[in-house]
Amino acid sequence: MVMRSYFYIKLKNKNWLQQNLNCIKTTAYTKRCIPLTIKIKTLLNYNNKKFRPLKNSENGDVTNELIFHYKQTGNILTCEYSGKKIKKGQLLGIVESDGTIKMNYHQITLDHKLKTGNCISKPKTLENGKLILEENWQWTNGNKSKGKSTLKEI
Repeated sequence: MVMRSYFYIKLKNKNWLQQNLNCIKTTAYTKRCIPLTIKIKTLLNYNNKKFRPLKNSENGDVTNELIFHYKQTGNILTCEYSGKKIKKGQLLGIVESDGTIKMNYHQITLDHKLKTGNCISKPKTLENGKLILEENWQWTNGNKSKGKSTLKEI
């Protein structure tokens, strides 16, 4: 015999779940008082979020006037960008269950050089609910140097 139980979780602020938790673990009891653990995973959704660089390594091309406007479908993240040193850039990434983004990017600089790289971006939630992204990146062409960036949601 299969026993099925359904649980409904009501939140006062629906965005709180997406912004603050990747996993809720709680214990509920059925009518027979059998402990049952419920684990709910949520995927951090970056769709339509905009980020501005706060800081970047000297070997990076991103400057603080550039705005990244993320699009997300499922766990696939995309973005097109341009800025002071970048004529056109694109990134493509995967959003993991903890909100980490693993991405590749390519861009054409104002002096018409094609540059490519990869990046791992880890989110942190601020008290106001906005996100900070701490990034570790590396160029995959040219000097193949590494760098760090910090982006803040605007």
